[in-house]
Amino acid sequence: MRYMDWDVLLFPHGSHIPIKEFRVACYLQQERLDSVGVPILTAFVPSLPDHTPFQVSVHSWVKPQAILGGNNAGYAPGTTYQWRVNVKADGKVLSSETFAEDVTWPKQIGITPPGGDPSVKVLLTFPVFDKRILSQSHWNACDDQGRIKVELSAGYQFNGGYINLVDHVIFAFQPAPMELLQRSGIAWPHANM
Repeated sequence: MRYMDWDVLLFPHGSHIPIKEFRVACYLQQERLDSVGVPILTAFVPSLPDHTPFQVSVHSWVKPQAILGGNNAGYAPGTTYQWRVNVKADGKVLSSETFAEDVTWPKQIGITPPGGDPSVKVLLTFPVFDKRILSQSHWNACDDQGRIKVELSAGYQFNGGYINLVDHVIFAFQPAPMELLQRSGIAWPHANM
């Protein structure tokens, strides 16, 4: 999916062919009435078999001009700002990586250190398709259930923790079996074509 000059792609682990995306749309996620909304891009993707390893590729096609947003509000000289990419499935953080402000993109994210031990690496695995989604009477772009989300934000390290200053964009992928996406007219080719 692409938002401005940012692109996020999902790949089966070890593959150079991204997973297909269908019905891409952009919404605004606003958590509080007094907050600035965060763009959230959504797309349906064909499910991989449960627990299949996958990886995420995050691209910026041009060097980002302002890590803290268009007006650089809150910028403090001497502070070392960082990009942060969180990968979540069903609302649970699978991976959280930070990169220097002047990082060279793209970045591949496909392993996560569990329990904070960087010497032990575990592959990201595709979530199990939750059939309860089929009986929902509504759809909300901001839901966590049944989604893989890639969140791009900026902030800085302080006292061993990360201080988040701005959320730039959220990419939300909703996996479902390809046959279901075709039967629903979301993916193509399908019988109604």
